[in-house]
Amino acid sequence: TPHLPFCASLKGKSISTRRCRPSLDARKSASGRLGGPSADLGTPRVWTPAGNVSNASTVVQDYKDSGMNPASQRRHVCVITSNRADWSKLRPVALRLQKNPAIELSIVAVGSHLLQEFGQTVNGIKLDFPAVIEVPTILAGDARSTMVDSVGFGVIKLSNIIVQLKPDVCLIHGDRFDALSAAVAANLLNIVVAHIEGGELSGTVDGDLRHAITKLSHLHFACSEDAVFRIRAMGENSDYIFLTGCPSYERLFSLNDTSWEEFGVNKRFPALVPQAYILALMHPCVTDEEQSLIHYECFIRVLFTIKRKTVFLYPNVDPG
Repeated sequence: TPHLPFCASLKGKSISTRRCRPSLDARKSASGRLGGPSADLGTPRVWTPAGNVSNASTVVQDYKDSGMNPASQRRHVCVITSNRADWSKLRPVALRLQKNPAIELSIVAVGSHLLQEFGQTVNGIKLDFPAVIEVPTILAGDARSTMVDSVGFGVIKLSNIIVQLKPDVCLIHGDRFDALSAAVAANLLNIVVAHIEGGELSGTVDGDLRHAITKLSHLHFACSEDAVFRIRAMGENSDYIFLTGCPSYERLFSLNDTSWEEFGVNKRFPALVPQAYILALMHPCVTDEEQSLIHYECFIRVLFTIKRKTVFLYPNVDPG
């Protein structure tokens, strides 16, 4: 399963909340920053379902002398999720961690998860994790400055909750500004940051945020070979990069001919017929709001022209 390296890495070695990183000189040497562009960055570790779990535990092999005895103390992992999209990637990992007796798990829901106008998707998280911690981080408003304010507000709120929880690892996903707040807070508090799906190309401002989160993270779980290459090109040590694939594929591959009824789609949308409808979604482009409106109008016109039953998903919380 794609997320096993993370679970195994927490099982095999010890990570300290205070002495979790190699020295600055060691990190620069390992990443090639001091050695120049031609420095050998090593080979990323590749995980396959048939792989050996013990190999994945070496992801933290250089975090030595941590002072933690894994036999007597459980590893505390804090999963921070901000919206329905990243939860689809984090949920399968969280469910696996929940079953591991060596792991103490905390789930923190922030961002649009808590907003009524976005479906208050934290209620879906509560089905699996009733003790989820809710931390409001989104400030009202649609202006670009509101997003900036929300990032700063998120850092403040999340730093408080991280200090209270005292996790060993903060697990985040993707390229959202909420994830950036989490990465900044955890990194500055000297907490190990594990990042899923770094190294991808998002486009617009999200792409910049994704790479920034990568640089703030210590453990990297990439979903493609190209992503691994980009993470290495940013100077990250290959010992802490894993090619794991995307965790949400597990759910996708589990679907079958009866899933339509199992997930209640036929009851929620009785007018829909499988393979005879359109699923539509369009997010605004933060860097060009005027162009977003033009694209959106064009998109709507095309849908009306096709004249097919359509399920339209609400866009994200970005301005525009």
